[in-house]
Amino acid sequence: MKLLGVALAGALFYGAASGAQAATIRGLPFPAGATIDTEAGSPAVTANAHGVVAASVHIASHGRIVVWDASNRATVLQPPPGGQYDDPQTASTQEAVVAPDDTVYGNGAYPFSGAYSGVRMRLYAWRHGAPVAINGTACASGATDVHPTFAAPDGRLALAGSYESDVMNVDAIETGGMPPTASVLDGAVCRVLDFGWISALDGGFAAGHRGSINGKAMPPNVNSFQQKYVAVRWTGAHAQEIGPGVALAVNARGDCAGADAPPGIHGAFIVRRSGPEGTEQHEYKIGDMHALVWHGATMTRLSPAAPRSIAYAIDESGRTVAGTLFDDSGQHAVRWRDGKAQLLDSLLPREAGWQLLVAYAITPDGAIVGVGRHDGALAAFVLSAD
Repeated sequence: MKLLGVALAGALFYGAASGAQAATIRGLPFPAGATIDTEAGSPAVTANAHGVVAASVHIASHGRIVVWDASNRATVLQPPPGGQYDDPQTASTQEAVVAPDDTVYGNGAYPFSGAYSGVRMRLYAWRHGAPVAINGTACASGATDVHPTFAAPDGRLALAGSYESDVMNVDAIETGGMPPTASVLDGAVCRVLDFGWISALDGGFAAGHRGSINGKAMPPNVNSFQQKYVAVRWTGAHAQEIGPGVALAVNARGDCAGADAPPGIHGAFIVRRSGPEGTEQHEYKIGDMHALVWHGATMTRLSPAAPRSIAYAIDESGRTVAGTLFDDSGQHAVRWRDGKAQLLDSLLPREAGWQLLVAYAITPDGAIVGVGRHDGALAAFVLSAD
């Protein structure tokens, strides 16, 4: 593995006080040329209680995981050597998840071509800078890919098994085949919960969603106005469908947060099938989404007047939810307290130079982790505020 350590510009700290509110922000500049999805399907930035932060970005059209240690030194994780036919020049690292012990989980993505083409996904854990391959076969339950989505406070890892889109069988899809599988990796033991996309894990609960068309289970990346989504909360291995939408976060009380459709899929997904009568094409699209929170069986829509919003995180009390919200002036990182929205920009003076775009996580000590722009340049942030 080629591990590139990049000493970026020093972290950007700004402390401010305004009346009864006080905020301190830790800014972590991205490498030059990096871009990031501010409406990702799962948190594009994660952090742990030790101050380790990881982000999934794109640099020169390749996915890369950037990790900042507690001293704000950044490291860009390059793809480890793959299989015999994998091309490291086109490979990516992606889907960064930071565990409590500072391990960073992610995927190496290796494009291939030939009679079939697609992307091979390989699951890795970077421990002390060195990659360790993880055999996700037991977690995939027949799926071709395994995606790390969340690390619980006790170190367990949520894994979503899915099928690589370029090799999906359309006939199998339309008869209810090839749905995602939800799994939990605990040390060396992987436990498959059920079918469904798992997004978060805490205490005895996990959360995610299922999708279907005409009552048939669908892969996670086939989206249409006809597709129905239902949020799922697992208690142990028992799955409970808690209502329309997708759950992206859960706490140890079982409170969930999310949206009424999966974020992260932009534009349309097209599949084609050729037969005796010619080529048949299906085009699937998805509309705008709005933030939701579930307390028990009660679902509440957050900021219903906003044209678009997503809730990515919920704290242990269930009172604070964080995410992103769009209004006439653009995209904003937001936290909801007891259902009331507060734009995070309002906690900082204008002269601080920050435009906070999306909040992806809430750390155990209550800090909010996300992405913004500082003096116009993209950066991750960790915001501590009353």
